[in-house]
Amino acid sequence: MRRRQIPPACVSHTYRNARALKLPLKEGDYTGFADDDMIPPWAKRTVESIRELGIVNGRGDNRFVPNDTATRAEATVMLLRMLEAATQLNR
Repeated sequence: MRRRQIPPACVSHTYRNARALKLPLKEGDYTGFADDDMIPPWAKRTVESIRELGIVNGRGDNRFVPNDTATRAEATVMLLRMLEAATQLNR
């Protein structure tokens, strides 16, 4: 693993962070990403919620790539967007 990458556990980190910030969760079991079948069922509501809030946009071809690594920059952008969304939702 290169030094500037976050391991694939990023999905579980994203899930925990979204839950901790009390972001609203969408109902259903489909995320809108092309690789939806690769996203763990327990994470789909959170992934779809953060997609709709603009926290994640996915990579090329509308893919979330849950088994890939995220760069530090990608992880930082997601965290900043989560904090902004939480601030907006809790006003």
